[in-house]
Amino acid sequence: MAHEIMENDGFVSANGIKPWHSIGVVLSGGMNSEDALREAHLDWKVTPAHIYSEGMVTSLRLIGGNQEISPIKGFMANVREDTNEVLGVVSDKYKIIQNVDAFKFADDLVGIKEGEAVYETAGSLFNGRRVFMLLNLPAEKILDDEVNKYLCLSNSHDGSGAMKVFTTGIRVVCNNTLSMALNGFEKGVGRGISIRHMSSADIRQKEALRSYRMADDYFHTLRKFAEKMAGKKVDVDNLLLKLFPEDSSWTVRQKANNADVRVTIRDLCRNKDDLGNHFSDGWGFVNAVSDFRSNTKPKRVTSKSADWKMAAFMDGDPVLQKAVDLVLVA
Repeated sequence: MAHEIMENDGFVSANGIKPWHSIGVVLSGGMNSEDALREAHLDWKVTPAHIYSEGMVTSLRLIGGNQEISPIKGFMANVREDTNEVLGVVSDKYKIIQNVDAFKFADDLVGIKEGEAVYETAGSLFNGRRVFMLLNLPAEKILDDEVNKYLCLSNSHDGSGAMKVFTTGIRVVCNNTLSMALNGFEKGVGRGISIRHMSSADIRQKEALRSYRMADDYFHTLRKFAEKMAGKKVDVDNLLLKLFPEDSSWTVRQKANNADVRVTIRDLCRNKDDLGNHFSDGWGFVNAVSDFRSNTKPKRVTSKSADWKMAAFMDGDPVLQKAVDLVLVA
């Protein structure tokens, strides 16, 4: 393993952009789905395999003869063909969406806004259990910040969910990720949808249009949220105590680390240059938490740390989400 990325994960970025975690292949020009599949080493398939009880296999071997071993009913294993790794145990009704088919949908997304939606990054997480493609959309202004907009296509092979499209933003000035749900601010506004039907080109196109409508609604709501939170004064210390409460069962070191996190975010709220006049308002607090979660290296780095960070970029960071929810009720 290198750079805390799992050994069978690959990454590629287009247009000279540094790929996730600064590793992988960098293409000087643009790319299409075929380039992404090849350069990110995603040109493998997933096949279903029967699952057998170890006890049953052992018993029949002891008995001998030609007895047929029956598989466990109702379940299958999703196996990655090139590594023979089991990516997940799923229902026998689970429908596998191969990487090549998932990326055909990415082609549909790009095709609808040709010249605006651009392939940026593709790769896999957790040894292929999750495959993703990032599309860069035209940036826009939220308050005085330039925010890069992304659509992320995510396909799971471990049975954790359907193929999804997420939207997220990044404040360019500080590389803060704005991956949070806003349905607590405005009901019915989500930042992701599930894609369950891809049986024809017409259906894929309808789903692609639905994805863009979701993204437009989300960023429209994000702008309104920012404007409202920018005028809302908050007690930063009180919010941090609620965001990172102390547990009496913790060790002295755990308590100290938790206190350090609160101090770090409080300092970001008060001193970070890019927050302008938002040091003590809700928008400043949310962005200070986002800065900490986006750019601070974890105290304990494991082989899956970077994968989990990328997953939070796509799905939404639970700590940042809690910060948003606290500001809304403050």
